[in-house]
Amino acid sequence: GAAGRRQMPTQIKEDCPLRAAERVVCTSYAPKAMEMVRNLVTAQEATARTARALFPAVEKANDQPTMDLLTQRLDEHQKTAWMLRSLLEE
Repeated sequence: GAAGRRQMPTQIKEDCPLRAAERVVCTSYAPKAMEMVRNLVTAQEATARTARALFPAVEKANDQPTMDLLTQRLDEHQKTAWMLRSLLEE
């Protein structure tokens, strides 16, 4: 059990999409605030890596609108991860 944590309903215990790839623990309890922030940082970084990994294919296809979108999303996810990491510094 998770002592001191509130129980909450969940539907993502076994099939959490980030579980294997990013080792984000999907549980049936409400995590503490800083644990949630760490999970958000991990998710933002994973999304940024995914966007970055798409660049070669999009560049090869010469798809400028998609490159622009990826650049914007990458910037937002990197900035959000940085801001969230700053909350974890002590």
